[in-house]
Amino acid sequence: SVGSMKHGSRRCKPCAFVHTEAGCANGTACPFCHACIPGEKRRRQKAKEQNRRRRLLRQRQAAEGKEVTAPLHFATEKVHSEAYQPFTEYHHHVSMQGAGMSCL
Repeated sequence: SVGSMKHGSRRCKPCAFVHTEAGCANGTACPFCHACIPGEKRRRQKAKEQNRRRRLLRQRQAAEGKEVTAPLHFATEKVHSEAYQPFTEYHHHVSMQGAGMSCL
């Protein structure tokens, strides 16, 4: 297809229909690559999403790193007691289920 010309340089865009039962209706005039393996379009979509998430995570970490230079606040006992609260709620939830009760 016309879209397959860039396949060797991996700058092509895979055709979503060439590997289906019906095939690609555009045939050789299709602007998308027919030389890519089945599933290539989905694989590239996943890789693009993973890269986007990694980039956003790095940006968040960099932003948090800048906040670390601000004055540090020391934790109080109240903060420490709140840290263990979800664990207590979990045990309460498990004990309620064991007694045949539902928390929801």
